[in-house]
Amino acid sequence: TILSASCKCAIDDVVLSDQSPPGISYEMLTSGRRSSRRFCNSLLIILATPIPSRAIAGEVYSDAANDFQLVPPPRWESGSKSGASAFFTDPDSKFNNLGVTITPVKIATLQEFGTAKAVADSIIAFEKKKESTKEAILNDLSSRTNEGADQLTYYDFDYTLSSTRGNKRVVSTVCVYDKKLYIVNGQYFCKADACKDEEAAKLGEIRRALKSFSIINM
Repeated sequence: TILSASCKCAIDDVVLSDQSPPGISYEMLTSGRRSSRRFCNSLLIILATPIPSRAIAGEVYSDAANDFQLVPPPRWESGSKSGASAFFTDPDSKFNNLGVTITPVKIATLQEFGTAKAVADSIIAFEKKKESTKEAILNDLSSRTNEGADQLTYYDFDYTLSSTRGNKRVVSTVCVYDKKLYIVNGQYFCKADACKDEEAAKLGEIRRALKSFSIINM
């Protein structure tokens, strides 16, 4: 376990810490609407070392307690990370990962956060404020209804981040159910050219996993 100094802040009665998994966070989605709020300076400190267990290709990962399921990328290992309800890593590169975070919120629908474009603007602005960020570029965004499954509205985001720690592609999907914000983050670390490759195999695997996410027990 890696220990860090405590850093907590409250937003609308939600207690957040500096232990959130990497990728899109609740703070990023709300930063545009609450710019006067004081947010934690560090959100990416890892407190729990992932404990790997091999995931079976095509196997559905189901979390009945938290009302969701998804199909992780083939061969990816299931582990744990503080702040994540589910976390998977690529056996070929531990820096490639997929995580699910759940945050209680006061709103009942995703649209109450704003449009997909407004949320995307907040995410990119949040990334650009980080000292380590060299460049943050939004590649794609969409709003969709999960037809044939939970019928909820989802926002999908895809952006490239260049920082002092390297280059990565971040793909995420978010939804709100039962006044809980679900964020599914996928990260693909890559060289600059590979980050631009829309057909990258790893990126495709992560995207398929995101699209498989759905709410259950409705």
